[in-house]
Amino acid sequence: MVMKSTVPLQVKLPLGIVNGKRMPIVIGRLRHEDCFERFGGPKRKGASKDVTEKAAVVGHGGKLMVDKGTVEGVAINVFCDPGCTTVLVKRTLVPKHKFTGKYVDLKMANKQVFRYPEAIVDVVSPYFTGETLDVCMPDPIYDLVIGAIDGSTDGLSTEVRAVTTRLQNQMQEKKLKGPSKLKVKEVINLMQKENKGKLQAEDGMLKKVFEHAKSNRAFVKNENKSHCFVIKKGTLYCRVQNEGIINDQLVVPDKLRHAVIELAHDSLMSGHLGIQKTTAHIQSNFYWPGMSVQITRFCRSCDACQRTVDKGRIKKVKLGRMPLIQEPFQCVAVDIVGPIEPRASDGSRYILTILDYATRYPEAVALKNIDSVTVAEALLSVFSQVGIPKEVLSDRGTQFTSEGWEEHRETLRLVLDILSKALLTAKPSKSEIGYFSVEYLGSKIGNGISRTAEDKVSKILNVDTPKTKRQVKSFLDLTGYYRHYIPDYATIAAPLTDLIKKSQPNVVDWSLCHQESFVMLKNILSSHPIVRLPDLTKDFVLPVDASNVGLGAILMQYVDGERWPVQYASRKLKGAEQNYSVIEKECLAVVWAVKKFYQYLYGKAFVIESDHQPLKYLNSAGHINSRLMRWAMYLQQFEYTIHNIPGKENVGPDCLSRF
Repeated sequence: MVMKSTVPLQVKLPLGIVNGKRMPIVIGRLRHEDCFERFGGPKRKGASKDVTEKAAVVGHGGKLMVDKGTVEGVAINVFCDPGCTTVLVKRTLVPKHKFTGKYVDLKMANKQVFRYPEAIVDVVSPYFTGETLDVCMPDPIYDLVIGAIDGSTDGLSTEVRAVTTRLQNQMQEKKLKGPSKLKVKEVINLMQKENKGKLQAEDGMLKKVFEHAKSNRAFVKNENKSHCFVIKKGTLYCRVQNEGIINDQLVVPDKLRHAVIELAHDSLMSGHLGIQKTTAHIQSNFYWPGMSVQITRFCRSCDACQRTVDKGRIKKVKLGRMPLIQEPFQCVAVDIVGPIEPRASDGSRYILTILDYATRYPEAVALKNIDSVTVAEALLSVFSQVGIPKEVLSDRGTQFTSEGWEEHRETLRLVLDILSKALLTAKPSKSEIGYFSVEYLGSKIGNGISRTAEDKVSKILNVDTPKTKRQVKSFLDLTGYYRHYIPDYATIAAPLTDLIKKSQPNVVDWSLCHQESFVMLKNILSSHPIVRLPDLTKDFVLPVDASNVGLGAILMQYVDGERWPVQYASRKLKGAEQNYSVIEKECLAVVWAVKKFYQYLYGKAFVIESDHQPLKYLNSAGHINSRLMRWAMYLQQFEYTIHNIPGKENVGPDCLSRF
């Protein structure tokens, strides 16, 4: 048995005995002359192929699969050996530029391991045609030996013994019998539209996997099971060895993982199997880090699986009292019938039906179309005759509802209740109800985001270059009101804030650095920066950083898997603070940021991100000074977790803290 791997394989095979004589070691179903001589066989030239072929055809029904083919255009004899798991080629047939520079280990039946070079060779034969990754041997029994590789025409087992009993065959088939192979044709077609190697390289989650592949690191679970990562033709694979059987699993990039899971679970041939069987199907051909968790989450959230759950686990709900409706036209049901062909003479093809629950009185209105405005006008024409009902029942079609309207009504009801309890009133002329966005205190708010108001920003953009300290202060007051929209505001405005110090003259000395700061603040506000409105039902993330100049922080939240800024904050370090040690500055940044966003963070669990590793041990450190002790005690009132991240990923707060 020959296995190709970057680690030695544990394969045990009996020596071949034919006619009472010790035969050469059988590699799959062929003999390697060089190994035979090393293991004690007679050193002779032109060894008889008759004896060799006897050993090669053992367990193969007396048939030897030998045919004609070519290697790099050279005519040769090809032997198809399903007992081999790779391709063996005579070394003299391979051009020098075809060698990869790598060597592979081949473990023989007597447990000795030999290393042979590896090459990429073009092969044409009845058993396989195309480019293959071959092991180059000095003198194999045939010029080319094709094993059970992907795309070969032989479909026998990849593990074989020279002599086996019927019981051994049954046990081997039982051991190899597992989940059916996943049919990957659709996914492969999808992957062929993109460059698999390029998608893998662009996936940040596979960075560590590429490092393992380049270092040839092997992960051994036990003596019979291990795996490693290899790169073939620019594509990353996970090579799994399980009891002598090798399987190369394609490492799936993040962009294609959902399609793979959907094919294995939702497709016509998958049958919505459970978590374990779905995972087994996918692992027969694919791999990616964290796949078990992702597959589990997908299967548990599958709509079809939830609908077909065992109904015996759900208790029946008791029948409630049916309301008795006595007042006419206080509860009505509405619906739309159509389209009806042929149309009426006026072009109407729909019917709006209205039914009163108390009197069972029906009303029908013919409509030419069923857009929301037309339906609303028709309802109003009926309600103007019988009165507006307290309750309207419908199938919640788009003609009777609007997205977010119910939520808006509930919010409006809560606001009005609060005003009523506080004995306050709202002036209708200054109230805006039912709008997608409104202007409030200089910001335009709506759809979960906040941005600068255009009319307010236009006033800032029209400000002339300041000439006095008072004009500079007025400009800083205007832009400072929007500082939570501007990353690194304290650093950008630093040259202007220096002009309003007491030591500076009343008529400012305007220079190039002041003009650059003045223009940059205008440009940022003119781009109408956007921040997310805080969602108090979700957790906050607080990246912080400190430099020798200042402190920076960003309050963030995850929305649909993406991180969005809620508010930016930054400030300069004071003179005494600039003398703090590194850990004191980093801890000061944490304490200052938590105080800055206190109203959002108090009473909630949140995550602090910092590129300073010692902060993780702030609460457990035994030898810290009194300043750090005070800050650590202050932070104990909050429920937080400190995550250490690389400095190159902490870009936002790092930029805010530097000049």
